[in-house]
Amino acid sequence: MKAIDLIALPRLTAPGALALAEQLLSTAAPHKKDFPSIAGAARANLTEARNQLAAALRDKVDPTSNNTELPQLDRDIDSAYASLASFVDAFVRLPDGGELAEHARMIQATVFPDGLRFTQLAYPLEWAESQIRIERMATPEVTAALKGLGAKTFVDAIRAKHEAYGKALGMGAAKSVAAAPAVRPAYENALAAMRWYVIKVVASADPSAPESQALVDELLVPLTTWSVGAGRRSNGERENLATEPTKAALPATPAAPATPEGAPGPVND
Repeated sequence: MKAIDLIALPRLTAPGALALAEQLLSTAAPHKKDFPSIAGAARANLTEARNQLAAALRDKVDPTSNNTELPQLDRDIDSAYASLASFVDAFVRLPDGGELAEHARMIQATVFPDGLRFTQLAYPLEWAESQIRIERMATPEVTAALKGLGAKTFVDAIRAKHEAYGKALGMGAAKSVAAAPAVRPAYENALAAMRWYVIKVVASADPSAPESQALVDELLVPLTTWSVGAGRRSNGERENLATEPTKAALPATPAAPATPEGAPGPVND
């Protein structure tokens, strides 16, 4: 058995893997001075894996907390996306719309391939889906189409609301990624990078130094308390819509993997 097989991750979709990787990296960000040197390379590899997965999901067009601010921030970003979707749909429906209608159809297929269903996901997964769409809107073709329709106000609003939403979730702001690998390899690479990151962080603990164990515990909080939360009910509250378990912990012994990389969840690619 390989060392990496000892680390069991939650059952993750590709957007879920992106969200968990971002949470781990965001948790590590404040620890520039005391971050374990033994885990430095693993952290860099996780960052690269996260970027590759974000890029792969950005170009995948086919559909396949307790923070008291989150409900309002969630409504804000939902409203921003709904406004852009309505604006674009108006051009799609425009009789004899010509080039403008073509731009609108391309944006609709790229940014809203499954409509606004992603806005009904649990907080971390909705953030990940929003991140994917922001990556797509940053590509030259979609940027030009949005500019052609005069949609800058909507895009700016989405970026601002996404950044606020991410900060409340501990995710950070949107990032632009150049490379665009296939989803499956990028997804599996992200899972492997997260496992190696956990191994290296855990290895930095020193039984004779309680502060090192405390740091390890803090760095792994996103994993040991992973929860996609609840979905949204019709009254605005959340109900569970995700396939991931509500919590994840590091088991004493690993479960037998059902697939390579320890039985990951569906990729949706």
